[in-house]
Amino acid sequence: MSSNTYVFLKDYIAMNTSELKAYLQAQINALESGHRPRMSMQEADSSRGKLNSPKACKQDACSSGSVSDCAHDASEPRYTYLQTKAKVERLCIYKEQHPQLLQQRLVREGYDSNQVHKAITWAESCGLISRERYVDCLIRSRISASKGLQGLRRELSNLGESLDATPGWPEVYGINPDAEYERALAWIMRHPTQAKRPLDAACAKLMRRGFSYDVARRAAKTWYEQL
Repeated sequence: MSSNTYVFLKDYIAMNTSELKAYLQAQINALESGHRPRMSMQEADSSRGKLNSPKACKQDACSSGSVSDCAHDASEPRYTYLQTKAKVERLCIYKEQHPQLLQQRLVREGYDSNQVHKAITWAESCGLISRERYVDCLIRSRISASKGLQGLRRELSNLGESLDATPGWPEVYGINPDAEYERALAWIMRHPTQAKRPLDAACAKLMRRGFSYDVARRAAKTWYEQL
């Protein structure tokens, strides 16, 4: 066995698939250019790095004809406006949507921000999206779940809405804002805590449901004294 053959076999055994590909390509290039077909391990490592680069991988995927492996052009939206509009329509039919939350959701899912804004504007113009209806549904769902008004106010404020500016609040919803203590006490009586420090645990539990600290502490103390 010649020394060159021994060196080739030794390198072949030590290499993985990517390294071998780089090594053999170097030999072919050397033969085609008329140079001595030998490549040092340092050069092989360098060539392997080029083969494994993101650019090289992208070129290989595209040249193989696999559309799913080839990245989309960054300048082109992933979805057309008609697809974006259809998505908005489906979500609005499913349940009430708030434009701000819907915009954030679709952008996270890969839809173009400008096209989403255009589709939402269209949906608002034809009544598919209504801030008033969304706020009404949100208030009713939180009240039926015995959530505190402080948490509800904060949730609406994050959407640019106001609880006090809601038409018919609070009479239409059959709730007395001054009766938060009674609502908090009724809830903790139905859902007591078994923690080692029950007073603090009950207070924290009520605050997580949106009750203010003062209301939560007062209701928790009343519940604790009845144990």
